[in-house]
Amino acid sequence: MLLSHSKKFIYLKTVKTASTSVESFFEPYCLPEGEWWLDVFRNESVSDAGIVGYRGLKPKRWFGLRKRRWFDHMPALQVKKQLDAAIWESYFKFCVIRNPFDKVISAFHFFQWMERRGFHKMPVTEAADDIERFRNWVRVEVGENRKVLDRQCYTVDQELCVDFVIRYENLLEGLEEVCQRLGISPNLEKLPNMVGGVRPKEIPISNYYDDATKRIVESVFDFELEEFGYEFPC
Repeated sequence: MLLSHSKKFIYLKTVKTASTSVESFFEPYCLPEGEWWLDVFRNESVSDAGIVGYRGLKPKRWFGLRKRRWFDHMPALQVKKQLDAAIWESYFKFCVIRNPFDKVISAFHFFQWMERRGFHKMPVTEAADDIERFRNWVRVEVGENRKVLDRQCYTVDQELCVDFVIRYENLLEGLEEVCQRLGISPNLEKLPNMVGGVRPKEIPISNYYDDATKRIVESVFDFELEEFGYEFPC
């Protein structure tokens, strides 16, 4: 998550929505001058300029480490509770959203990429190919464990708490709108591609799903499908 006092915004970071790239783009407005550099990882920073939440690998235990007060993918309610009420109410709050059917596929390939590098273990049974493995993963990790569901990042008490949502499918247009509202130069050629490129692009979204996995996503992401008008891609 990010907070800028000079531009008076709060960025609530969602999952698999180019969120690290967006976060990196807005970070310079949340740090003291001269302290920003481009990096996938980021230490927690609290200063007169604003707040930058910790971004990096999450250890299962915090032995010997100070638990972070601010971090990426932080629930909106926790952000609200830790801020002065006047700041939460008056600052411009925004996030990025994505079609859940697309988001789930992106998450699958990202976790699989992480697993191959030894950073993650996917609790999925053996499968003949990636499509079958994806469907097994959806049944366990999405259907049972609600992985990738990030509703807590942009709702408080089951109500949308942001002032503006950028749609992933119209990312540059949404970022330009936010920049205009905040008085920031929309120099979007500087938007970095931080953790993309791990998903094969030639497979249509609809080919990943069978009826069972489609129903799982519809059930888990019912709020998002209704609130943002997303549908299953044909």
